[in-house]
Amino acid sequence: MRGNGRVFRRGSIWWVAYYHDGHEYRESSKSRERTAAVRLLRLRLGELTAGVVLSLEPSRKMTHTVMMDDLFDLLEQNYQVNNRASKSNSTFLKRLRQRFAGYTVQGCTALAISHYIADMQRAGRKAPTINRELATLRSAFRVGYQHDLVARVPAIKQLPELSVRNEFFTPEEIDELIPHLPEYLRDVVLFASLTGWRRGEIVSLQWSNVNRSGAVIRLEPDQNKGRTVRVLALQGKLAALIERRWRARKVGRTLAQHVFHRAGRPLNDIRRPWLKACHQAGLGHRWFHSLRRSAARNMSLQGIPEKVIMSIMGHKTRVMFDRYNIITESDQRAYAERLFGS
Repeated sequence: MRGNGRVFRRGSIWWVAYYHDGHEYRESSKSRERTAAVRLLRLRLGELTAGVVLSLEPSRKMTHTVMMDDLFDLLEQNYQVNNRASKSNSTFLKRLRQRFAGYTVQGCTALAISHYIADMQRAGRKAPTINRELATLRSAFRVGYQHDLVARVPAIKQLPELSVRNEFFTPEEIDELIPHLPEYLRDVVLFASLTGWRRGEIVSLQWSNVNRSGAVIRLEPDQNKGRTVRVLALQGKLAALIERRWRARKVGRTLAQHVFHRAGRPLNDIRRPWLKACHQAGLGHRWFHSLRRSAARNMSLQGIPEKVIMSIMGHKTRVMFDRYNIITESDQRAYAERLFGS
């Protein structure tokens, strides 16, 4: 019944909830049977469809008109409680607040959302960006539903994303890039190219996550996007990198808490030095996130099992893994002779 109101239980009694003119109405079915509440809800929705609203008693009308800002406030609080606050989430919420300021929940219709999408397209925003904002809007409705502020979560269709970024770095390009980076970024880029970790996971990594004697790094659920415990074994180049960072942790009379730092300070924004180094290396405008894609490709070509790659990179589903595991024409040619003969 979610699309046209809903039934819910308070104690042993079933209730109904529905909307009219931007207000939520709740009414007790006075029954312990769910079927009685379903019949009552159908009756009320039928009255509203027929234009009969006189039967709505004042006692059943919620005194608070639910606004879209109420949902956005709840979502922002949810981000903070679950350690999901980020610059991108904040940006999307800010845009949604600007657009739907003064809107009631009922006023945020499919038509209003369609106009919003059209305006974003006219403003030059790409489909992936628009989809991220629509996902944020849907999340706001979901958290509102969980708090009994909305009767339903509307179907918000996303735009087709016709192109998936397939940019990656070859090992040779990474070797060319490293010397152009500031010294404090070199190990960051090397770590990303070896592990495929997300930028935020790397720059926030602290020594409390590193067990040098056990040769392992452990990320807690609140420290990674997958919200699960992540373990990374330290061997070879990766172990040598961590030992190098251990020797670099001393800054004056203090010890840096972060594995990767700049004079003891966390690396909050690396975009400018990153882009500068890419251009100096003759690589043009490259995305740091492409290192993640490159790591997936390189591990796959080395014959590492998919489940192991997914555990290293933090992919929870095969769908996400497939988005990063890019095999190119040159990769195919490397195996063509073996597969098809000369």
